[in-house]
Formats: sequence, structure tokens, C-alpha cells
Amino acid sequence: MALFIVCCLFSSCATMVSGTRADLLIDGECYEPVRVETQDETYDSLMIPAVVSVKRSQLNKPLHITSENYVYSDIIPGSKTNEWIWANWFCGFWGIAVDAATGAIYKPALPCYSIRTRHKDECSDSTSMPPVDGKALLAASRKIQHCYRHEVDVVFGFGSIIADGVHQRRIRELEKMNFGDAYYCGFPEYGGAVGLRYYYHLNSWLAVGGVAGYAHAHDLLDHYDDGNSSNVPDYSSCDVNTESFYLAPSVKASWWHSGALTCYSKGALGLQLRHHWTTLHTPRHWPDGQTVKNNSIEDHSLYNMRQWRLSGQFTAIGVDVGSRHLRFFAELGYGIEGVFNMGLSYRFGRFGK
Repeated sequence: MALFIVCCLFSSCATMVSGTRADLLIDGECYEPVRVETQDETYDSLMIPAVVSVKRSQLNKPLHITSENYVYSDIIPGSKTNEWIWANWFCGFWGIAVDAATGAIYKPALPCYSIRTRHKDECSDSTSMPPVDGKALLAASRKIQHCYRHEVDVVFGFGSIIADGVHQRRIRELEKMNFGDAYYCGFPEYGGAVGLRYYYHLNSWLAVGGVAGYAHAHDLLDHYDDGNSSNVPDYSSCDVNTESFYLAPSVKASWWHSGALTCYSKGALGLQLRHHWTTLHTPRHWPDGQTVKNNSIEDHSLYNMRQWRLSGQFTAIGVDVGSRHLRFFAELGYGIEGVFNMGLSYRFGRFGK
């Protein structure tokens, strides 16, 4: 039993790292020593700014501040999730229960609490000052974080859809002729993309806009001799290329905000101009035992096609993090931009301005 208790305590990561109490920094105008009363402790003769200790399980209960000549607003610290609880994924889920029991799953909503002050001569005894509500201030700051009208993204995508279909079919046909990968070049079979996006935010969770960009995939294959007869010379190689330009309207839904972190999904559907070409490189004379030189290579176009097509991009989950204006994002999805996308986002233009 004792061993079980020890294991539980050592698996409760938030409790071990953060402890059961939190330090609160109180700041603001103060002209004389004050008395701060928490739910379980009283601090006398403090000069602001000061730090007081509060049980984490009591962060949503008010602190009272008094002095001889002044009236102060109460402080309701408020709470948010302590990130250390996620370490319990590696140490055992029962640690979350221990952290919940000790209150370590919470941390103060704000790093600092600025009190409001009035002289007692300026207000009657019945006058009450609104409390400093940390949770409300945190919610307001999160709203400000995401209240910009305009968003411009620069995106780099990996695994573009241009590699599907005709690109892979040509590679499979060449493999049947004893061609194999010569070396890693670009993004074989999967493609890469670079693009620009613009979104107009209708509110904090919905935005409309468009995406435009360029994508390219390239594979270089060499012919090899497996001992069987072949009508393809042993020194042959082949380039398989696919490129596209795309333009599509897009919709973005931000479904979770937490401080500097946002989770979202998005979709786009529009036009793609795809160009696919395959070039076979063969020696002029073979096999005569002589070294094949560069000036003895002939190029043969095996395939060359351009077409307009309807294509899109669906992003199942995207995450962006950063400051109010400049943010970094990463996405998982499928389509013309890629399977994995990443880039930088810049936001500007406040709501109502």
C-alpha cells in the first residue's frame, strides 16, 4: 500500500513541479501598509507591490485588501490549466487524480494583479469597488488576441496532390521497364508547394478568403539491367515532372483559443492548371563498351500534357502560435497545398477600426 501511494505521488507531475500553492504578485497604487486576507492566511503590514501565497484550489475565491485610510478592490485571481498535468500522459493517468485533489492542475490566470485604490474620504461606506477578476481579464485578453480583421499567410507545403494520379502512373509504368530511383531529388512522388493566403475575419472564429500558389514534383529514374532483354539502353535515365498553379476561395474556422494558441480547420476549392511532362535520356550508340559522354545523350519527350482541373485543399487540423500580429502555424490535411503545411501568418486591422 505504501509503495502504491509513493508511485501515485511521484506520478503527479503538476504537484511535484508546481506544488499545492501559487504565488500572486499584487501591484497598483498604494500609499500605506495594507492587510491582505486570503482564505487561509492573513498578511499584515505589506507594502505594494507584494507577493502572497494562495492554495491553488482556492484561486477562484476572493482576496480582501484593507488599510487605515484607503479602500481597495478585492482580487479574484482566477485559474487556468497548469501545463504540467499533461506530463501525466507519460507517468500514469492516476497522477491527474492526485493533481486534481491537491489543486495543482490550476495556476493563476494572470502573472500580476493591479488593484484599484480610493481614499476613504472620496467614497461612502456603501460604495463598493468592482473586484479585479483574473478570469474575466484573461478572457478579455484572449479575445483581443484574435480580434484582427485581416490575415496574410506565407505557406510551404509538403506532399502536394499534384503527385497523385498521372505523376505516379508514369513512375509505375517506368518501373515496369526496369527503371528505379536515381537519387532523392526535390520531393519524389509527393511534391512541394509554396503559396500565399489572405483571410478576412468576420468574427473571432470564422474567416473567408483565398489561396494562390505553385506546386512541383520531380523524380529522376535510372534504367538498370536485371539480366533480361530490354529495348531500353542500360545507360538511360528519365525525368518525371509535374507542376501546377492554383487559385481557390477558402473558408477558415477557428474552433479553439487558449492564450497564444489557436486550433482551426479550413477548406478551399478552386482551379488548378497542371502541367506534366516526362523526358527519356538515352545514349546515341550502345552497347559498344565506350564511355557515354554528355554530348552523346538524346532527349525524347514521352509525355507532355497541360490541363485545367477542379482541385481543393482540406485541412483537418491546424495550429498557430505566437504574438498578436506575427504567428507560426503548422497543419495536417490533403490537397493541392500539401499533406503537411507550415509557415508564417501576419494579422492586422482591429475590429471596429
